[in-house]
Amino acid sequence: MLYYTTVNGARREIEIQGEDGRYVVTLGDRTYTIDCEELASGLYLSLLVEGRSYTVETKHGEGANRWLTRFGGDFLEVTVRTELEERAAARRAEEKATGPWTLASPMPGVVIQLPHAVGDRVAKGETVAVVEAMKMQNELPAEIDGILTAIHVTAGTAIETRGLILTVEPATDEPPQGA
Repeated sequence: MLYYTTVNGARREIEIQGEDGRYVVTLGDRTYTIDCEELASGLYLSLLVEGRSYTVETKHGEGANRWLTRFGGDFLEVTVRTELEERAAARRAEEKATGPWTLASPMPGVVIQLPHAVGDRVAKGETVAVVEAMKMQNELPAEIDGILTAIHVTAGTAIETRGLILTVEPATDEPPQGA
């Protein structure tokens, strides 16, 4: 299976075949045989790479598929994505750059506040909705500068994970037509 990794900002493709702790890993034009054993509930990995033994300390960082890894005394920030996850991330980045941004709820809860109206200009990072979940108020920020073009819920609406809340069209520096 093909994976896309980023290690301390450097992006690489890795192909991994195998299962049950024994893998053949292709990185560029090099192929490695690796035996891997998970230790301490995944906190450590014991690797045998081409006959050399390594212990790798791992812990999840911010976001899925992201780890802070200590290997040979150095800390590395590592992100791993499958081919499907890589294509989806590229599509989301393209949509953010060129098309509308839609806010979907990151958790089930109740929409308790929508501080803007359709037609309002919003700034990236500005709170555009507040969702209460598990007695916590979660302020959800805009991810782009733009104009609020649609609100899909009202305050008091129960919402599921990934339920649509609002849509923002990217801001342009062009004056409105007829102005």
